[in-house]
Amino acid sequence: HYDDKSGQNFENYHPYSVISCETQKIIVPAFEPKLRNILMIIHRFPILTHEYIAFQKYTNNSNIRTLPGIFYVNAFHSEMQNSRKVTHLINYCKRNNLDFLTFDHYAHGLSSGSITKDINNVTIGRWYNDLYNIMEHETTNSQILIGSSMGFWLSLLTILRGEEQLKKRITGVIGIAPAINFTENILKEAKENGQFLDGQIIPPDSFYHRPSKYSPTGTYPISYYFLQESRNHLIDLKSIRNKINIPIVLIHGKLDSDISYEETLKLADALKNASGDNIRVKLIKDGDHRLSREQDFNVLDEEISKMAFGKSWSKEEKQDIVT
Repeated sequence: HYDDKSGQNFENYHPYSVISCETQKIIVPAFEPKLRNILMIIHRFPILTHEYIAFQKYTNNSNIRTLPGIFYVNAFHSEMQNSRKVTHLINYCKRNNLDFLTFDHYAHGLSSGSITKDINNVTIGRWYNDLYNIMEHETTNSQILIGSSMGFWLSLLTILRGEEQLKKRITGVIGIAPAINFTENILKEAKENGQFLDGQIIPPDSFYHRPSKYSPTGTYPISYYFLQESRNHLIDLKSIRNKINIPIVLIHGKLDSDISYEETLKLADALKNASGDNIRVKLIKDGDHRLSREQDFNVLDEEISKMAFGKSWSKEEKQDIVT
């Protein structure tokens, strides 16, 4: 657990027990325009009592177990119902006979919970455990993890902390505008705005309403508890070199105003293995943080195809490439 300077304790989220592996199914209308007339089959993964994680699952290669599935991990305050990335990946996987799974984080979208009312469960630790349990119980073959923004942080935690039996099924990871340790930037920003100052006794349920162009209300509520609990899960870039040997691709827009692409270059250097041949970076000159345009998806498709279908990287491709 993490002790802040005021002496308050912020416990790490403890792994929970899965009460049942039998999922419920519900059918809801799709919000994304390309799927407007399609009903989405949503599964509910039950956890604890009266709690569940909503997920979508498509099995396309049940007879071709040599192909990996695609496991997409959403960003902070993103949900699968209105995600262009989810829509695109579903269609890509159907065209290429790949399994696909994605889910809503706790207190997001169709999952149970509330950002403002369930602060003890709205944490990086909880979301990591949700990812881990869903992957363990709802997938059987090898998987390519695709993490968007915060989703890459959670994906990286899975590789670094997961049990060996699960980790060996992860054959590659793609990060879209990766945002590991982003909570430290938010905490710094809050302090610059006069909140959560060192030495103060701050109630854990205090909120910093962070301005965001992505929020319909103009701000996102972020609890002090969330920011402090996240410190249990910060990734030390100095300690991870040579610990990951699977292929990793990081895709980042050079016009990203939320997370600098220079942070991704530092991350890529830290993730290199001894031979340096497991990591590559794709920088998109006019790309923003969301990278949800068709030209961005073309880059993503190319990288998935290389991982999923065993296409090797050339010597030049292993280096940083600007698209």
